[in-house]
Amino acid sequence: MNIQQLKAANPIETVAARYATLHRAGANYKMLCPFHDDHHPSLSLHVGRQYFKCHACGAGGDVIGLVMGLEKCSFAEAVEMLGGREASS
Repeated sequence: MNIQQLKAANPIETVAARYATLHRAGANYKMLCPFHDDHHPSLSLHVGRQYFKCHACGAGGDVIGLVMGLEKCSFAEAVEMLGGREASS
């Protein structure tokens, strides 16, 4: 499985919901940002484009980057975790 297939098999909103409470914001979602001490949901999950952006600290990226922030792990570890999740689904 390549990286694009891994991302397609792990929608960002599905992965994020395993870690935090998501709040609907139109067609997208908001959640607390794992990259800084966040007390109000400032991280937006853009479902259509499958990326996230924090409007407070500026962090952004794809589902792999989100897992890296949530798990405090490396790129390789995040890919491995997502691969394991996809395989167990």
